[in-house]
Amino acid sequence: MCVSNEPGFYKDYEYGIRIENVIMVVNHNKLENSLKFDNLTFCPYERLLIDKSLLSPADEAFLNDFHR
Repeated sequence: MCVSNEPGFYKDYEYGIRIENVIMVVNHNKLENSLKFDNLTFCPYERLLIDKSLLSPADEAFLNDFHR
């Protein structure tokens, strides 16, 4: 099954920014009876717009792996 993941930021009465990724729900190959998401959208994030000081180490690793 494919779904969209649409995180966003909305400033009241001014503007909104939304990133939409299409993801597929698949069986997790390492955890029995578990599911995971595989990205189907592979457009890079604009790194100059990301404040890395707000990212956790896991978030930064995700971003780097995504761009790899």
